[in-house]
Amino acid sequence: MNLFFRLSLFVILVSGCNSNIESVEGKIVGSWIIEKIEYLNKDYRNSLNYNMLFFKKRNNERIVSLPETVKFPENKTSWYLKKVNKDYYLKIVSNNNVFNGWHKVNFVKDSKRRLLGITLQSDDLFLKCYKLHQDFEFDGWNW
Repeated sequence: MNLFFRLSLFVILVSGCNSNIESVEGKIVGSWIIEKIEYLNKDYRNSLNYNMLFFKKRNNERIVSLPETVKFPENKTSWYLKKVNKDYYLKIVSNNNVFNGWHKVNFVKDSKRRLLGITLQSDDLFLKCYKLHQDFEFDGWNW
């Protein structure tokens, strides 16, 4: 095998293993518009003062800005990600009961509207959001 072929094969194998926590965290980091939110099986959109989430990551610090609701003020708090089998779970640590807890993560690719999104689901919460400032073709390639 020539050197170019070996290097190409190595790059393909390494990038194929890139479905780790850090790459999923990279997808989560950013600004999100909340399209649908159900809390305790009821539509909760009218309870939000604005419909956005902001996930940030700096070194080992992970911060999420949660929207103000009718019962809870705007909240900047921490988030964590873990993988269980093939599924990812996002934990939001907050005194806001609506968002607090572990949520199963699913990535959504809406080809018709050319949007990249996410759903977060727990026993109490269902949240569907679309990410701002994404190139559907480029960023969506590995969505």
